[in-house]
Amino acid sequence: MPTNPALKYKEKLKENAKMSYDTYIADNDNLGEVKYRDKVRELNTDKKISDTNYGSLSDSLATAGLSGSGYEDYLKTQTEKTYLKQLNAAIGDLKRDEYKNTSGYQKYLSSFASLQSKISESVIDSIAESGSFDFDAAYKKALDAGISEDLAFHTAARGTALARKAAVENAITFAKLNGLSPLRAKKYAEGLGLEDIYAEEVYDAISTFNMFEKDYFASMTSDGYYEYIMSQSKNN
Repeated sequence: MPTNPALKYKEKLKENAKMSYDTYIADNDNLGEVKYRDKVRELNTDKKISDTNYGSLSDSLATAGLSGSGYEDYLKTQTEKTYLKQLNAAIGDLKRDEYKNTSGYQKYLSSFASLQSKISESVIDSIAESGSFDFDAAYKKALDAGISEDLAFHTAARGTALARKAAVENAITFAKLNGLSPLRAKKYAEGLGLEDIYAEEVYDAISTFNMFEKDYFASMTSDGYYEYIMSQSKNN
């Protein structure tokens, strides 16, 4: 097993990872904070243009002799009211966008997790049926299927464990059906690629194979053998 397959498959892991919240927002054009800042800048510009102390409006009031008058106070009050009304509307839009973003992201996460789980189960079955115990190959297969880092480890480990378990059981069944001795059964298991600890399981199973079982397997027909294999498969 590689010490750190994540380093070997860095780019693929990045591709398979779930989106961050910021990336989700950018990809879905829900940039509420950006729109809010733009709107505030626009409102501040409009407010400054309408300020009676500066610019053309100030000059017009001065020319009409209305500087410091009640009319100027009225204009200031109206400008402030308009500003606050539009600012509150912008804040409301921001909050709605934030809710839309967070609820949408939660739905994305749920969908992502569900799809990952389905892909993982499919890949586990595929690895188990392949009969390969190579963890690195199984890990790469999980990544190629689009599985994210943590789940890829689980998928590869589970798939290779099931493949190994099936190989042990098949080796035991083969040895029983063909009357192999414990030592020959172990050699057969090693020939399947099983490590010594698992080949020992086959050896132990055949060593404890009793006479009744030997007679049972010796008299088994091809149809009986098929039914036995199918029943073992269902039990797993």
